[in-house]
Amino acid sequence: MWYDDWHQLGAFSHVLSPRDITNAGFRITDKVKDVIVDNSWSWPSEWITLIPQLRDLQLPTLDPMVADRTLWRKRDGQVVEFDIHQVWRDLNFCGQKPDSHNHLFFECSYSSLVWNLVKDKVGITSNSQGWETLIEEFQGLLKGKSIQVFISKIAFAASVYFIWRERNCRLFRNGKTEERKIALNIVEEIRLKLIGLKGVFSGFDNVVKRKWGVPIGEKNQDFYDD
Repeated sequence: MWYDDWHQLGAFSHVLSPRDITNAGFRITDKVKDVIVDNSWSWPSEWITLIPQLRDLQLPTLDPMVADRTLWRKRDGQVVEFDIHQVWRDLNFCGQKPDSHNHLFFECSYSSLVWNLVKDKVGITSNSQGWETLIEEFQGLLKGKSIQVFISKIAFAASVYFIWRERNCRLFRNGKTEERKIALNIVEEIRLKLIGLKGVFSGFDNVVKRKWGVPIGEKNQDFYDD
C-alpha cells in the first residue's frame, strides 16, 4: 500500500514516514483494501491537509473473486506483468552488471569516468576504483587540517552523493545526465564549500583560491577557464 506505485499520486512513502503511517493506526504491511472502511478511505484529517489530492482520490474497484496480479512499471512508464529480466534491465545502472556498492562506486564505466574527472581536478592520486579499497585507502590518507585533505573529502562525499542521485533519477524519473555534467556539478559543490569555509586550513592560499574560483578581492574566473 505505502511503497507501491499503484496510483498516479505515486508511492505514499514519498510524503509519509513510517511514523506517520503507524501513528495514524495503520500498519506498514497494510494493503489498499485495509484502508477502506464502509466504502470510503479512512485517512486521518491531517493527511488531507498534507496531501490535498487525497480528498479526490477515487476508490479502486476491488473484487475478492479476482486473484491479485504482480505488475511492474517500466522506465518508460508502461505497466507490464512482473518479469525478473525486465526488472533487472530497469534497475541496472549502467547496463553492464547488477548494481552493488563496488560496481556503483566506482567500477562501472559511467561512475568511473565521473570519479576520474573529479580526481584530475582535485589532484587525488589514488588508482583504486572499488568501494572497499577506496574507503580503506582514504582512511589512511585523509587526515590532518590541510586544504587538500578538506577538498579531497568533499570530492569523495560529493561524488558518492551525485552518482547515487543519478542512479535514483534513472530508476524513478527515467532521466540521464552526461558524465561530464555530473563531474562539473561535483566540482561546483567543492567550490561553494570553499567559498563558505570558515575554519583554518593550511595551504589555503591564493593559488588554491584561483584554481577553485574562490573570490580574492575581486571575483576571478580562473576556475571557469579549465
